[in-house]
Amino acid sequence: MPHTNRNLDRRVTRKKKNTASAGSNATARIPATKRNTVLEQAYQQRLILHAPRVKDRPVVGLPAVYGHWGRNQINTNNRLKTKPYRMPQIQHQANFGGTGLDEMVSTDTVASIVELMNKNGSTRKHIMNVTELLSREREEVRYLLWTTKDTERPLSGHPGSLSKSQTDMRRGLTGGHGDKDNIRANWVLNQYKSGAGTEQEKLADTIIMASIMTNQLFSEPFAQLDTVSPTSTALNAYHPVHGRMYNRALNGSVTKTDGFRRAAINTHNARERRKWATADRLMRRGYHHLVDPEIHQWITKGEGWADGLHMYMKEVGGEKITDSGPTSSTAYVAQKTDRQLTMSEWNTAVQNKTMQPAIGKPRPLMSQVTPLPLVTIKARPLKQQKLTHYFKRRHK
Repeated sequence: MPHTNRNLDRRVTRKKKNTASAGSNATARIPATKRNTVLEQAYQQRLILHAPRVKDRPVVGLPAVYGHWGRNQINTNNRLKTKPYRMPQIQHQANFGGTGLDEMVSTDTVASIVELMNKNGSTRKHIMNVTELLSREREEVRYLLWTTKDTERPLSGHPGSLSKSQTDMRRGLTGGHGDKDNIRANWVLNQYKSGAGTEQEKLADTIIMASIMTNQLFSEPFAQLDTVSPTSTALNAYHPVHGRMYNRALNGSVTKTDGFRRAAINTHNARERRKWATADRLMRRGYHHLVDPEIHQWITKGEGWADGLHMYMKEVGGEKITDSGPTSSTAYVAQKTDRQLTMSEWNTAVQNKTMQPAIGKPRPLMSQVTPLPLVTIKARPLKQQKLTHYFKRRHK
């Protein structure tokens, strides 16, 4: 039975004979009385964030693998095991490299939180439960792409999303990933240390901060990704789903492929959905000023992010073939030199108009339909280019 989102939602919440189904043991062990907490409500919404299915790709919904994360990471001394647990990579196409899931709350950050919980005298059962909850928050790395000023890596991504080799994603193009990872970790850990509210509320805020930082640092809207203008110094780049990102002509010119466009669209759409879902979480926690007023209005009207996004898309006339928004995010983007704020401090700062919200203006989702101009400039096969070049030289 394929792990579709509908099946997963049924599996995670099924109570028949109090037996957990495969892939959801950890979630099923959480008492039913706790499933209405802020954290669990947010998790249930996370189930439908998974992006549309890719043709001929094994369908593995994100929550199906979450139950195995974290549970086996705690050793007998109530410490996180030194060897991080990694999921097997999913191969999307034959002869392509695989891709996996990014932990929004990194293994190192979870380890630091576990240390703090040990110092505070938390029970082993509570530590294991918290580790599982934090480890569920992941995103498919194929949707984590961003631009850089590095001419060799003008488009970069999380390890597993881009590679110099089509069949080996370990040869990654990951410009700036280390800095982004550290910034996210610092903001997330600072949020947990703030100690605001109950333990459940503190965990909910920690997870929300991880989602905000993932959206702001690890993915960009289509308009921004489309500013990439590769030159002859750009390294070959391959995506695990969409293949080659650049075409090279015999005269040395380099152009973006239709695969580049499709990867950018998927990143854009995943980012927008994540924005709306995170905005809903923020509103449920009372951080209304951290959400752009337009998104806030639609979520309120739709009584949730999924229906709110649907109503917004109907209002703007459906999916678009281009992103007419600005070429950078309209929300605040964390910098390496910044002092980390808690969401409460950030919410107050936006209210006082000294900072931008965490969730910026909405952008319409995009269609995979390729505009005609892109089709007409599609590069010919290299063999055909060489033949054309040969006969042009012979018949001058």
